[in-house]
Amino acid sequence: MAGSGGGELCAPIFNGENYEFWSIRMKAIFKSHGIWELVERGIEGSDSKGADESDTKQKEKEESSGSGKMAIAEILMKDVMVTPTSATHNLEDLFVQKCDLLEVIFLVQETPPTQAFDKLRQLNLWMLPMLSHIWEKGLQVSSGFGNLRVLKVQRCPKLRYLFSPHIAKLLTCLERIEVYWCSAVEKIVGEAEGGGESIEDELTFPHVNSIVLEDLPELESFCSEAYTLKWPALEKVEVEKCPKLKAFAPESLYA
Repeated sequence: MAGSGGGELCAPIFNGENYEFWSIRMKAIFKSHGIWELVERGIEGSDSKGADESDTKQKEKEESSGSGKMAIAEILMKDVMVTPTSATHNLEDLFVQKCDLLEVIFLVQETPPTQAFDKLRQLNLWMLPMLSHIWEKGLQVSSGFGNLRVLKVQRCPKLRYLFSPHIAKLLTCLERIEVYWCSAVEKIVGEAEGGGESIEDELTFPHVNSIVLEDLPELESFCSEAYTLKWPALEKVEVEKCPKLKAFAPESLYA
């Protein structure tokens, strides 16, 4: 990638209007890694392979199948960030893994022409060593992400929180939050960002019924003490190997 002496190509960002350039560039990248045929044919399991390889492929297939509308699940797209365009309006499931240079997942205009990623139902992030924000820091949008049901994050060592209070208020359909093996995560909901967020407010998660937090050595609380939490549908909370978490949230945070 960039900074490696020019030996590798950088993946461009697809903005909805540069498809011809983007497709040619991405094809060149895939061909340089010898995986273009996977893009054309897809990946199919093989009974002739060993049991371990078969199990691995089956697991990958199960994780990426869902509704069959997976848009991004590519290991080598290390510089790609997701921006709302006509190409992403129907995105339902997003799985991003092993993108070594990726720092931010969503870059959204302050006034998008339509509700950003409003059909997105599942977001699964795995092994992103440079990821510092899922949503761009300071992002202030009034709509979008309203259909997200599942947020699962694993092995993102630079991530300190999942979303800001402002983004939390957009996630009205969120049902499951799962975070594993993220060594820098301090809170699930970060501090208010920018001048548009209130620092004293209420956070309601009307449909969250399951929260799993595992192996988060820096996790101190779910969110800042400035917020009151409401969980009308919460049924399960699993916490394991979170030594700094003395309580899921201070008593004052519950309504």
